Amino acid sequence: MSSELTSSSAADVTSEMVSAVKVSRAAVTAGLPEIWLDGEVVFCACPDCRSPMSVRMWLRLADCLRCATSIEISEEVVQEIQRLQQKAAAGGAVPAAAPAETVAKSDEQPALETGKKKESPEPPAVRPSYSRRRQPAAAVPVGVRRKIHKMATVGTAQVWWQDVFRDLPAWLVSGILHLVLLLILSMFAMGLQLEEEPYITLSTEVDRLTREGGQTFSLPTDEVQFDLPITPSELPPTKDARMRLAQDARELRLDPDAPIPNTQSTHSVKEAIRSDDPNRRALAVRDPRVRTQIVRQEGGTTMTEAAVARGLRWMALHQNSNGSWSLNRFNRAGQCKGRCSGHAGLQSDPGGTALALLPFLGGGQTHLMGKYQPEVAAGLRYLLSIQQEDGDLRGNSNGNSGMYAHGQAAIVLCEAYKMTGDQSLRDPAQRAIDFLVAAQHLAGGWRYRPARENPRQRPDTSVMGWQVMALHSAKAAYLEVPDSALQLASFYLDKAQAVTTVRTLQGNRTYGKHGGLYAYQAGGGFKRTMTAEGLLCRMFMGWRLDHPGIQNGIGFILEHHLPDISQRDLYYWYYGTQMMHHVGGEPWKQWNERIRNVLVKMQETEGHQAGSWPPKADQHGGAGGRLYTTSFATAILEVYYRHAPLFRQIDLE
Repeated sequence: MSSELTSSSAADVTSEMVSAVKVSRAAVTAGLPEIWLDGEVVFCACPDCRSPMSVRMWLRLADCLRCATSIEISEEVVQEIQRLQQKAAAGGAVPAAAPAETVAKSDEQPALETGKKKESPEPPAVRPSYSRRRQPAAAVPVGVRRKIHKMATVGTAQVWWQDVFRDLPAWLVSGILHLVLLLILSMFAMGLQLEEEPYITLSTEVDRLTREGGQTFSLPTDEVQFDLPITPSELPPTKDARMRLAQDARELRLDPDAPIPNTQSTHSVKEAIRSDDPNRRALAVRDPRVRTQIVRQEGGTTMTEAAVARGLRWMALHQNSNGSWSLNRFNRAGQCKGRCSGHAGLQSDPGGTALALLPFLGGGQTHLMGKYQPEVAAGLRYLLSIQQEDGDLRGNSNGNSGMYAHGQAAIVLCEAYKMTGDQSLRDPAQRAIDFLVAAQHLAGGWRYRPARENPRQRPDTSVMGWQVMALHSAKAAYLEVPDSALQLASFYLDKAQAVTTVRTLQGNRTYGKHGGLYAYQAGGGFKRTMTAEGLLCRMFMGWRLDHPGIQNGIGFILEHHLPDISQRDLYYWYYGTQMMHHVGGEPWKQWNERIRNVLVKMQETEGHQAGSWPPKADQHGGAGGRLYTTSFATAILEVYYRHAPLFRQIDLE
């Protein structure tokens, strides 16, 4: 420290206050040392009012409790304080704190030689505590105080962050430190993850133009992902075949957030599926945005979805130029050029067109959206072009195929109208239903021709099934369906009930009580196909699941007539699959595991016929041909979403 105070020749207040901070012999001689100890507490004199100031050594700051002046302690002052502390520790005498009277007297002494007289008011008693919020003294302007604060450090460099650190609240400083620490730890963790688990970023932008990508690579066989269940025994042997299988299984689905023209939002579709109204939820399950969830919940697999996609692909390649499909001439359409075998013995372009359109619609494909929009639109135009004024859709059907074709085509028009709300289809669909009702026999059923054309013919259960399904589709589309038509159909089924006795190890057992089994015509014997068809019609007409007839018929089919590849009968499987799906539970599980495996194994996999099902060995394959068997097999494998179950709701996430 210097031996005497440095006096400024300037006459401003700033020089006076800065000079007062420095330690000098003159100040000590005057009776008020600039630095002194009181026990372990260090004091210094305020440069403004000469009051004692407690020194905070860890911040190198001193605050005046009287005038709120704040100064920084220079390195020279720190050294002097350390000298005094060492002297006190050694037992030497050190200056004690000046009493309040001495402080008061010091205010009366002449000011430093600045050319001006300094006057100070009487100091108040020193308070034991003070407010953390300090206001600058009125006698010292703010600008002067800042200058004093800056100049108080003598012989040392100014550290700017000390001011910031001193003024910040403790909680804010702690929060900043913890945030920085967390950021450092997260960066360290992310660095470890990137080193251990490399990843790639794929573009999700969709564009019609084909562009070359960047680095290409092949996925290992065991990394091909399947969204739906698949058993190891079903996996193709090669990597390429597995990738094609996965691609086929995804072919008809859409992203859940994808907008579909003329349809509701995905949320509304799910609400309809959960609805208590069977008409509202009937076809809502076909929406391709919820396809994956429904297939998984209802028992479908990757194999069944791939088979459906291949079946639709084959049918699309065998459509006639006028939009129709032919049962007996399908192998002359498109690029087939006779490469496919198995043409039908029957002629019915309306029937072939309707049979082809049913699985397209069942797969969520309409004339307004979907991968096969052009094919569906052309098929519907063909049906509308051949429809008569009274609604007749039989067209060029020959033999016994007339009312079969009309019933199937009526289902197509009703479903297309229900799925799209296209008002141009409402009138044709209603006229088709009106023609169907007018063709009903007084005995309650239907036959190959309308009743007015041959009133003496006896109705049969086989033709009746298609007409009842058309009436059910019309009700789902909220078209006009007279109750009398369904009442007459129920009356016919009462007459067509059959009973059979089966020998078992426990003895003879009778089936068919309460309407569990049905015959081809009233008074005839039991037929398994007619039983499945009759039970499905009973469900459409109001029988509940706990009806004795439903339970009796289901038990008989499960015990004696599960699907068997050695006894091919797609017509029976078509009705049996729909009926069991409505039943649900254990009966559906047993039936489904059988039917899906049988159909997947039967599908053609080679050549131009790949994707179709062979008509050979099928009970009705000779009459219906390859188009008939492919249509039925595809529709069967769509059962998971083709119609909503009658007796339960599918709860989607």
